[in-house]
Amino acid sequence: MPKSGLTFRKIEMVEAVVKHRTVSAAALAIGISQPALTQGIKAIEAELGVVLFNRTPGGLVPTAFAEPFTRYAAELRAEMAETSRELRKSEPAAKRVLRLQCGPRSYCLWVKPALSHLAETEDPFEVTTLHATHSYFDNLMAQKVDMGLVPIDVLPKSNDFILHPFSVIYNRFVCRADHPLASIQDPTLDMLRNYPLESDSVFPRFFAMFGGDVGALSKIMDDGSVGPAIHETTLEGIIETLQNSNAIGILPPTLVESHFRPSELVMLGDLYCRLPALPIALAYHKNSANKPDIHRFIKHLERVEIEQSNFLI
Repeated sequence: MPKSGLTFRKIEMVEAVVKHRTVSAAALAIGISQPALTQGIKAIEAELGVVLFNRTPGGLVPTAFAEPFTRYAAELRAEMAETSRELRKSEPAAKRVLRLQCGPRSYCLWVKPALSHLAETEDPFEVTTLHATHSYFDNLMAQKVDMGLVPIDVLPKSNDFILHPFSVIYNRFVCRADHPLASIQDPTLDMLRNYPLESDSVFPRFFAMFGGDVGALSKIMDDGSVGPAIHETTLEGIIETLQNSNAIGILPPTLVESHFRPSELVMLGDLYCRLPALPIALAYHKNSANKPDIHRFIKHLERVEIEQSNFLI
């Protein structure tokens, strides 16, 4: 059986002429030249052995043989549209990723529990976390991250950011149980200056507390900033080093309470070395103010904060 040369494009040609009644208007409608359309119609008529149009002074009048073309064209378009819809349904939803930056304390206090809450929902977005406290400003300004849990001290005032006060971290000086400072009831700042600080960063309030003279606690970082003597970005890494060295750390008691046992970690008496509260804010660029996933995840963070407050009460 010979293969038919009747294609959807040819059906479309006939349909266009039926609709517009002139070759020029029909050719313009389907985006081909008039000669190509004329030749196409003649080829279809020759192939089928029928006359599709009567040529009259008023234009091309379709014969009964042209009517099926318009019906088939409509049916084919409906089939193609349905196929397209089915294909779109089978495609996986585009993955939405929220980029968050925070320090190890904020991650453990709020972000990690909030991620657990998020996993319980059917909202199809993920959160990737950058653990760094020294580059909040640059990353938020360049929009390399969408949102940060930021110590208010470290983010310069800028009209480019939206800043929401969120919570406060109350840190204590921590060291291993057999550390030289552990046997002293209330060590002084002068005593603390003799030991390296292990942390992810050193905040301005910390410097103010020591009058700018932090001794062995800090060092100059590669980027020229002043940082802790031992730089560590994860809570696990901080605790491990504290357990195995004479370093001291600054950590919230709730994060290391399971380590406050003999031979592990203890909090130093803080009568003379009490750390100032560290206010934490939620920060994001104004260009991201209408990004729904930011506000969705903020609600998860706020839920964690409420749960923790109720627990403390």
